Amino acid sequence: MFQLSMMNIFTKKELKENFQSPLSYVLTSLFSLACGLCFLNVLFQYFSLQEAHAGEYVDPIFYVVIGFFTNVNIVLIFLIPLICMNLFSKEYRNAVFDLIRTSKLKAWNIISGKFIASMVLFTFMLSTLGIFFIIFWYSGIYEYSFVITGVLSLILNSLLYISLGVFLSSLITSPIICAFTHIICLVAMNMFHNLLSVSSNFGIYEIINYLSLTSHFINILRGVVYSSDLIYYGSFSFLFLFFAKKVLEWRKV
Repeated sequence: MFQLSMMNIFTKKELKENFQSPLSYVLTSLFSLACGLCFLNVLFQYFSLQEAHAGEYVDPIFYVVIGFFTNVNIVLIFLIPLICMNLFSKEYRNAVFDLIRTSKLKAWNIISGKFIASMVLFTFMLSTLGIFFIIFWYSGIYEYSFVITGVLSLILNSLLYISLGVFLSSLITSPIICAFTHIICLVAMNMFHNLLSVSSNFGIYEIINYLSLTSHFINILRGVVYSSDLIYYGSFSFLFLFFAKKVLEWRKV
């Protein structure tokens, strides 16, 4: 109970710092702007397809809703590294860990607090998408099950992205190098799916397909949620946080 109380105190401190930082609101504004551009992009593509296939039905769910969430995921690849790049740099720069060593805080308290605070900040940013969901409704798109699974897919991706960010930030003291490395890792994770076209062996194909982030993201985005998808996100998120714990222990925090 004492450790849980310490984690709550540390998490509140991180939340307070996040929402008092001007950078958080700048990133939220940039995220909203980028999502607005993504929305306009999928709308233009949808209207172009309607003109090119006059008289034929063009599914707005696939081209607008799913297309929008796919584009937002690309935005997250560049946004979340900016959220995570300073998670530990201030502590390293100001030698705060020297004080933490004398406190009752454990490595898991620190990691959990920073992870939860980052997820809350991202959820706040994600709430700005509400205006687009209202537009979907007034545009005649009433299949809100795809909107719900789209939001779920973004939240699950953010769990994985942020847990990776916590690990990299604990390992790399420079915020710029940390953000750059994080972006490269996220791009690689999202492009890993392309290896499926290389292998003709069924066993290797299945392994690559399961390890591919894109496969699980697309499943959930299209409303097909398997337990294997949830296990994938949960296990890899926990693994990255566990690695971060080991880094802090190695640094004797």
